[in-house]
Amino acid sequence: WAADQTDRILNFFSDIKVRKNGLLEVTEHITIYNGNGKQSDLYYDIHPDAEKEINNDIQHGLVRDFPTIYEDKRGFRVVAPFTLKAAFRNGKPEPYKWDEVGNGIRHWFGSDAYLEEGIHEYVISYETSNQLIFHDNKDELYWNVNGTGWVFTADSVGAKITFPTSAKIFESACYTGLQGATEKNCVSKLLNDSTILFSGTSRFNANEGLTVAAAIQKGVLIAPNTRDTYVDYIKWNWPIPAMMGVLLFMLAINLLIWFRIGKDPEQGTIIPQFEPPYNISPADAGFIYHQKYKPQQFSAALIDLAMEKLINIEVKREGLIVKSTTYTLHKGGNTNLALEELPTRAYNWSLPYLYELKISNGYDHRIAGLSSKLKSL
Repeated sequence: WAADQTDRILNFFSDIKVRKNGLLEVTEHITIYNGNGKQSDLYYDIHPDAEKEINNDIQHGLVRDFPTIYEDKRGFRVVAPFTLKAAFRNGKPEPYKWDEVGNGIRHWFGSDAYLEEGIHEYVISYETSNQLIFHDNKDELYWNVNGTGWVFTADSVGAKITFPTSAKIFESACYTGLQGATEKNCVSKLLNDSTILFSGTSRFNANEGLTVAAAIQKGVLIAPNTRDTYVDYIKWNWPIPAMMGVLLFMLAINLLIWFRIGKDPEQGTIIPQFEPPYNISPADAGFIYHQKYKPQQFSAALIDLAMEKLINIEVKREGLIVKSTTYTLHKGGNTNLALEELPTRAYNWSLPYLYELKISNGYDHRIAGLSSKLKSL
């Protein structure tokens, strides 16, 4: 009368046969207990530390996830083909349906009717490939026996791996716990040279699994050839070659356009011009070259007026102790030419305003005003 009504796995045992061509034939024996979701008061009297909320996840039958998509050590996608061969419950064929979820396939074993309370044994047989690891000095099977997706506990988990008869198992390991854990609450035993048995040594809590590994010598298993491997990688990771194809296509199109119309015409003979461009003042040329206004353009404009003899620039060294250079602007000798008559020299200045203007170190509001007028052009 004090039976534990918690839904749980009583025993999970996986029988794995490795064929020479790399195909795995797997038969899983999964014995479960389906409770009614209610513990008796007597059970809590006997087990005072038991959880008050018990697992009642099993409703219509068994749900089993089979991972089929992996990521190798280089970060590429690897797909493992999977074929369900048969499913039985208590010795009779069990209906099932499946769907793709996450990184694999989820199977629902059962019907719309609720599963009867009690013990049920499921036998699930399937085939899968691309599960072996071919090292330089060994071939290895690294296998997660029961997975880590179960929401209820498992009293016992074990597995048997059988390689072809010519194989010799010389290396093995097992791990328990959550995904990625390295706990070793498990043992292994060689039944013969090519067969090894693994079993857990403690109860498995929710989302805990048993992972096993066994390695044999090279030459027994047939490794996939390089060509098939490349073809499979392209098929599994098609977005990468697709993007590379788009980039190569765009590169080819742009190269074609460049060869046809994008190349600059061949240059002819370069003839130097010894005169400044027509209607371009030195200040204009400086602005075109620098693409902005600089103080040097103000100096170029004054020298340009001096070259036209509209002004004279007198240079002196002045100062009692520390001498500095001063520039005094005087009326030029070309008195018959007005500034307005030179459109190429129109600096937005009044020519008489420049007469007797002295330029020296330091700020001068008159010079600043002339520079601002030139900049506004």
